[in-house]
Amino acid sequence: FTDGEVRQFPARLQGLDFGYAHPCAFTQSYFNSRTRELFIFGEVAESELTNPELMEKIKKLTHGDKRTMIIADCEDLKSIQEFRRNGFNIKKCRKRKGKNGEWTGIKFLKGLKAIYIDPVRCPLCYKQFTSYAYKQDKEGNYYDLLPDLNEDTIDSIRYALEPYIYQSFLSIKH
Repeated sequence: FTDGEVRQFPARLQGLDFGYAHPCAFTQSYFNSRTRELFIFGEVAESELTNPELMEKIKKLTHGDKRTMIIADCEDLKSIQEFRRNGFNIKKCRKRKGKNGEWTGIKFLKGLKAIYIDPVRCPLCYKQFTSYAYKQDKEGNYYDLLPDLNEDTIDSIRYALEPYIYQSFLSIKH
């Protein structure tokens, strides 16, 4: 995407999957709920970052904007609190217990009309989305299991899309 196209997106969704040995992943995207298209245009993805280093990289990517909501992995409350103390508008995701939470997010993503990823701005996100595949047996049949891959950016996107995912999930149940 060009800088001009990115500036035209009316609302940014931001997700954060904490990590240290595996990459932490902060993503920026725009979701058009009317057309069911997702545009992913911003990424900070790096291993072995301290929280202050991560915050600096996020501020640089967001041009200092700390007001836009970040939905982060609920497993690291200490880091969420540290971000809050440093002025970030951040909240924990509402992770559903068991595989259903991840399945719900993946099914939502699979149901979108299109997912557009800028491979230059978001190289890890592009790599993880394009290599994500269900497990297969020796005959090439797919298992009904999610892959055990490092899907840090996919998790970050799922967190950012959480309000839409749960809205969709609740409308299916009723």
